[in-house]
Amino acid sequence: LARGDLSDMRAAPLELDAALTAQDLSFLAGWYPLFRRVGGALSAEMGIAGSLEHLELSGGVRLENGELRLATELPALEKVEAVLELEGDRLVIERLSGEIAGGPFACTGTVRLEGLEPILDIDLLGYEVLLVQTETLRLRADAELSFEGPLAELEIGGSATVSDGRWSRNFDYFGIRPGGAPTVAEGRIDLFSFREPPLSRVAFDVSIDSREAFRIENNLMRARVRPDLHLGGTGAAPELTGTVYADSGLVKLPASTLRLTSGTVQFVQENPLIPYLDLTLGTRMRGYDITVHVGGTSADPEVELTSVPPLTGEGILTLVLTGQPPEQGLTADAGGQAAQSVALFVGQDLISRWFDEGGVPGEGESIIERIEYSTGTDVTKGGEETAQMSVRLTGDPAVKGQAVYMRAEKDVYDRINFGLRWTFRFD
Repeated sequence: LARGDLSDMRAAPLELDAALTAQDLSFLAGWYPLFRRVGGALSAEMGIAGSLEHLELSGGVRLENGELRLATELPALEKVEAVLELEGDRLVIERLSGEIAGGPFACTGTVRLEGLEPILDIDLLGYEVLLVQTETLRLRADAELSFEGPLAELEIGGSATVSDGRWSRNFDYFGIRPGGAPTVAEGRIDLFSFREPPLSRVAFDVSIDSREAFRIENNLMRARVRPDLHLGGTGAAPELTGTVYADSGLVKLPASTLRLTSGTVQFVQENPLIPYLDLTLGTRMRGYDITVHVGGTSADPEVELTSVPPLTGEGILTLVLTGQPPEQGLTADAGGQAAQSVALFVGQDLISRWFDEGGVPGEGESIIERIEYSTGTDVTKGGEETAQMSVRLTGDPAVKGQAVYMRAEKDVYDRINFGLRWTFRFD
């Protein structure tokens, strides 16, 4: 040893058996900044044979009731049960299962132990696992994912089929600036983003489709859409490409409700978080059938208005926003009715926010959101405008199916009617 001649020691045969038991792994949370909380009970048995030059490792690791929560927006791993076997320089996953925010998952694969950095080759199957949850976006999916490569250059590939998705970023009517045009930031889609490595360096190659419709639910729109997307980029800068197809939806305006009849939202590689719009909506007001086409991008939308019988663009805009026909103009009485429509619309939105119970936006639906009021769909025989007040009892009017309303109306014959109304849509 003094001469530094260790050749005999390096070649000397080894035989070592070791056992480790840890009933509480919470102390690991302080070892690594990325770990917010760690839990579970660990037991391990290890055998070391061969020599220092050629180690031969064997043994197994068992984890019970494990938990891992990272200091990121990623959901926690809970109820983790694992049986791992050590075979030379490979850690083989015999069994690894648990839950991600209530969605069960299971993993198979290996982890190669080369130096201090493990190299992953793991496949994950999950059912309704929570992939993303932010203030405005929640996404559950059936996932079939692979994790390959060293932690510093991890690649995540595979597919995710949306089983429950919701985007609920509200439009702020009180924050409209003079000029009114949205900024690029307002038109950008909010995605997750990781600032710290190794998650910031993760490379994505995941296709996204849907088993259930993705929901857009906010104070301006309620819609159901189907994604056909690809998630690329990195953890620090994720990118979406592909198309979202609009199945159905409603857009609420002060004096009218527009029904979404068709449309797409397309994400392109050049600007993956600001999509291109191609949406067609329609409504009927005061005997006019109105069509609204929205194009451009989410940051700079372009709106085209047409009607039958024909009206100018300004006339159509006056009609759908105020409920007043353009030929009438905003006289004192008409102006008062227009102001009433806008005040009712903004007031309903404000009261809805007051009664919001918190949690994930769009999670539930308040009674205010079930009340619908409109005037001026047609003109009565006496020259006045029709009016409807409805309280939706069951169902969702934005989807194919049925909804039941308790309704009062003034019809085209100047009669006041009360009753139940059942509405349905054909494919």
